[in-house]
Formats: sequence, structure tokens, C-alpha cells
Amino acid sequence: MNALRTKEKALDIIRDRERDAQSHAGSYQLGGRFAQLSNFISDLETKVPEFYGQVGQNLNQWKRSPPKINSATDDVDVEAIVREAEEY
Repeated sequence: MNALRTKEKALDIIRDRERDAQSHAGSYQLGGRFAQLSNFISDLETKVPEFYGQVGQNLNQWKRSPPKINSATDDVDVEAIVREAEEY
């Protein structure tokens, strides 16, 4: 079972690297086209939504993780809590 998971993880890593390589190759191909002002706007109008679809829409706002609860219950005196509740 662990071997299967390891193989799946390896395949995921390979797919991610292939996708990254393809996106980088696409940026190098655009370098010459962006040198021409007439192509700049048309290429920008197609590439920006494509980039947002691949990257931007998956971003989330950063959220602070909730505080961790201390599990130190040795310091709690149950009888003192009961007395305090009765006095209240």
C-alpha cells in the first residue's frame, strides 16, 4: 500500500514538473512577440486570463491558524471549580 502511494506521489511530482516546464517554455516563446508593441495588447489579453485560470483563482487569503489548546490538566483542581461555581 505504501509503495502505491509512493508511486502516486512520484507521478504527481513528474506531472507538476512537466506542467511547470511547459509554462516556462511558453513565457520564453512570448519574449519576441512582446518586443512588438502591436502584439503586446492582444497577447496580454489572452495570457492574463490564462494565467489567472491556472494560478490566480486557486489563491486564498492568508488566515492565521487558531491557537493551540494546552493539554495541561494537572493544574486544574476540580473541587475548587465546583466551589467557585456554587459561590457564583
